[in-house]
Amino acid sequence: ADFLFQLSNAMEVSEFFLYVVDARAPQASVSETLISILKSKNIPIILVLNKRELVPVLVLEQWIAYFQKDDRFDNVIAYTAEELFGCMKKLRGTQRQMAVTVVGMPNTGVSTIRGELELLPKVHFNIHDASDTHRESFTGARGTRFIFLPEPVDLVSQPIFGLDCIFREWTTVIQRPEKDIAMFATEILKGFATDKLTFHYKLANEKNLSPQEVLERIQQFRGLKSIHHAAKDVVRDFHSGRLKWCCVPPKLSINLDELDLWTFFDERQFCTQDILALDHDESEGEGEE
Repeated sequence: ADFLFQLSNAMEVSEFFLYVVDARAPQASVSETLISILKSKNIPIILVLNKRELVPVLVLEQWIAYFQKDDRFDNVIAYTAEELFGCMKKLRGTQRQMAVTVVGMPNTGVSTIRGELELLPKVHFNIHDASDTHRESFTGARGTRFIFLPEPVDLVSQPIFGLDCIFREWTTVIQRPEKDIAMFATEILKGFATDKLTFHYKLANEKNLSPQEVLERIQQFRGLKSIHHAAKDVVRDFHSGRLKWCCVPPKLSINLDELDLWTFFDERQFCTQDILALDHDESEGEGEE
């Protein structure tokens, strides 16, 4: 079904939205357009910072404080299933059930949140997927009703989002031709100091390596068949959190020097330069799902 149709249907039946972002780069995974649409309908929004385990606690607390000053969001939490359920319970008040839509950009972990909420003990969730696009499907349901919007590979190309950033679906990226994936991995490696990369990849503390040389060392150290396989590993490490990185909010009031294994980015520069995105060639189609 068309994403915009699903979104309009979800807005009709939902009492509030859970907007999921990657806590490592929360502004990059917020669609200003989508937030504006939701606020124009006066739909409450809970901003959920996911992947909290991949961010230093001090930085995470600063991001929460930063977003709490944004009046577009009715609540801001760092995600755990219990924390989220407690927050929703307060919003529900005396209602026996409520309709909730969970939405987020690719790679923010929307699907994971769904799975964990379903496993909560003593909580009845009536789950509705994006295919349930008719109001009749929501009648008579007991418990908390969730409508999960999709995370398709091409979601970032939808006009509704208007951005193409670091959260391009990496499972598609790693299927692209060797030249493209090597370029993508090289762009990632450029953002990290060599000493942090050599420590992470156990490269005998070699210094002053170029990104290409780091790729070659990874290939040798891991016994991989080609640079292509090393590049895939780098992309996976970036998205999985094995490479320790995150963006910091404006006017951060903590000393980052104590976190010496982390790499920190200014998110405004990180996003506007689009340094970690591949050019999207619709005509090529190779590796697309």
